[in-house]
Amino acid sequence: MSVGETITSEEFYEALAEFCKGQAHPKRLMILHLLMEGEKSVGELAEALGVGQPTVSQHLSYMKRSGVVNSRRDGNIVYYRLADKRIATACSIVSQIVKERMAK
Repeated sequence: MSVGETITSEEFYEALAEFCKGQAHPKRLMILHLLMEGEKSVGELAEALGVGQPTVSQHLSYMKRSGVVNSRRDGNIVYYRLADKRIATACSIVSQIVKERMAK
């Protein structure tokens, strides 16, 4: 797929919507921003967000199913990271647009 190419595949847009749903919650967006700093454990994310680990785990599970994050286990600790570094770039661009709109 090249830049500027028009995509008409229903399957593509269904996959895109599913991917976007993986980020479509304020806590998930906060998790995404924290993971832009690098890999974090569920406990680290829960502490940073001020919510319980079960809540964070539930969000991470959804984000993992939709392809936003990947995980690895080290003993009893599960660490999460962005599935693709381009997600951080896209998030930064969208965040800047929202900040500019809020400033108006």
